[in-house]
Parts: sequence; structure tokens; C-alpha cells
Amino acid sequence: MIEGGSVDTVAQPVILAAADPGRDTARRAALARFTEAFFASLGAGALQDAKWRDVNPAAKLPYSRFEAAQAWIDKARPN
Repeated sequence: MIEGGSVDTVAQPVILAAADPGRDTARRAALARFTEAFFASLGAGALQDAKWRDVNPAAKLPYSRFEAAQAWIDKARPN
């Protein structure tokens, strides 16, 4: 970067999505375990890159959230 210069950047919201694995499947159980572990890592600050601090797992979405994700959010939300 040139001293005193600037760099134009673009911010873009990102979402982590998964296709519906169907009811009572091993894939659904695995996705639930991943979701719980991933969200717990976010909540504990365990992910190394500082950009993870900007993640809002409770952000409003225009579609339904995976039930394991919603359960984690509901449990983590202060009363």
C-alpha cells in the first residue's frame, strides 16, 4: 500500500447455509452437531481470525433457520 493512500473495499454480507437434510437422518444429526460446535466456538471467541468477532448468528434472515441453530441462539440469548 502506498503511504498516505487508500484502498477502496466492498463489504458483502455472507451466510453459511445448508440444504435441508430431511427428518430423522444421520446427516441432520451431523449438521446439528456441527452447528452447536461452530456456534459455541463463536460464542467463546475461540476462532482465531478477528473477522469472526463481527459474526452475528442471531441476525434476522428472510427464511427459516435450522432448528439446532435457532435452539442455540435461544439458549444463548440473555433473558
